[in-house]
Amino acid sequence: MDDDVQRLLREAEASPGDAALARRVDGALRRAGRDDERRARFRFKFQCPLRFEDLKAEPSDPLVRSCERCHRQVRFVAAVDALAEQVAQGHCVAFERRVLGDVVARVADDPRQHSARVPGAPCLVPTDLPWVDLDAFTPTPDLLRVLPGVLAHEHRAVPVAAAPRVLRVACATLADRVVQELTFMTGMRIELALADPAAVDRALERLYGPEEEHFLMGEVVAGDPGGAL
Repeated sequence: MDDDVQRLLREAEASPGDAALARRVDGALRRAGRDDERRARFRFKFQCPLRFEDLKAEPSDPLVRSCERCHRQVRFVAAVDALAEQVAQGHCVAFERRVLGDVVARVADDPRQHSARVPGAPCLVPTDLPWVDLDAFTPTPDLLRVLPGVLAHEHRAVPVAAAPRVLRVACATLADRVVQELTFMTGMRIELALADPAAVDRALERLYGPEEEHFLMGEVVAGDPGGAL
């Protein structure tokens, strides 16, 4: 059995784009219990050397970026099951790096996939940006005070974590000016988290109340890095 597997591996190395041969190799590795090697082949085929945050941001949607190498869009997907389905449909997808092993295993175990390195194959793009489920997120009152409601609504940004002089926010848009203006207005370094844009808007209403309330109350934030005056 091992001799047959090694022969197939040599043949696949000589013809890396042969899909039929790749399926034979994948099956042989599975039957031999060499799942680590089989999944490594899929990881080598699908994993992009870039990170999601290295790609060009789409200002209108924080979960979509454009790859200028392959001229395709890459969408962040939080659920591993949904991600594997997107890959099966030929879409490039991004995901949190911490679930890389689960993602590769799910793609490698999908019978629709093979490990041949063919042009145009979708990419798996890891990210070091954390994902936040804002519908299940409950911040402390102190965290909400760091980013006053008038700023949060104006920039469609929800604070999700804070450390000395550092504020992590989930935004409904990723325009450069949002980070720049929040940095200026809060006096803190801004770090980004990923969240569903619609969930950002729901969280703003739930955590801060309607936007117009903050303007009616006349919140003043300029020159007050710690919060509203």
